Amino acid sequence: MTYSHPDSHTYPQRQLQQKWLSHPLWSNGPSSGTLIEKRERLEIRESESLRWLHRCNGAVESVMDLTDKNQLILPHSQAMSLARLFNSTPSTVLNLGLGGGDLVRYLLGQLTAVSITSVENDSHLIKLHQQHFSRERNHH
Repeated sequence: MTYSHPDSHTYPQRQLQQKWLSHPLWSNGPSSGTLIEKRERLEIRESESLRWLHRCNGAVESVMDLTDKNQLILPHSQAMSLARLFNSTPSTVLNLGLGGGDLVRYLLGQLTAVSITSVENDSHLIKLHQQHFSRERNHH
C-alpha cells in the first residue's frame, strides 16, 4: 500500500524531489546541459542548478545540487544513507566506490567528526571528483 499525503509542503524532501524531477536532466536526458569535462567514457555536465556525472552509455552516477551540495538526489544515494539508522554518528566510514562522491559530501555535511576513507580503482573518476564534486574538507 502506498501512502501519499496531499499536503506536500509539510514534507521538505518531497518538495526537493519534485524540484529535481522537473529538471531538464530527466526530461532531456543526461547529455543535456553544458559539457564541463569529458574523460574517456565519463562526462561532467552542468545546468544552472545541478552538476552531474554520467557514463557515455547514459547511466547517471552522481548528481550534485549546486545550491546545496550536501543533498542526496539520486535514489541509490538516499538508500545508502539509511545505514545511519543503525549508527547515527559514525566516527569512521569506509566508502567503496567513490563515483561523484554524493555520499561523502552528505556525510561530511552532516557529521563534523567523521573520518571517511574512499576506495576507487578508476583514477580518472578520482580526478573528476576532486575537480568538480568535492567539498572543502578532504577525505582519504
